[in-house]
Amino acid sequence: MPATAEGNQWNILRSEVIKTLLEKLNSKELEHEVREELREEAELIVIAKCREKYRELLATGPYTT
Repeated sequence: MPATAEGNQWNILRSEVIKTLLEKLNSKELEHEVREELREEAELIVIAKCREKYRELLATGPYTT
């Protein structure tokens, strides 16, 4: 009987360790993906704003007084 109780405790501990490890790995991957997506979105927004300003500059006529 004692071997079974120890075996159950070991299985519970092993399950908890595996669950914790998977949560940490998944959260790191998820964090990396979210950061990458946000960076790409920010780059696209900056590019769009620069493109808009550049078009405005091209549309203005020469400076005269």
